[in-house]
Amino acid sequence: MDGYRYCIDSMNMNSIESLTLLPIDLLISAYRFIVTTAYGFIDLSYRFY
Repeated sequence: MDGYRYCIDSMNMNSIESLTLLPIDLLISAYRFIVTTAYGFIDLSYRFY
């Protein structure tokens, strides 16, 4: 029973940590996506001119 309880506690800790880390990962991925698409649009506009 103790091991089961420890498993639940560690799962809760992991979920809390992942919840705090998730927005940071989303921000980083969104920033990368915006930067790459912006560079792609600049590259395309330079090629067309």
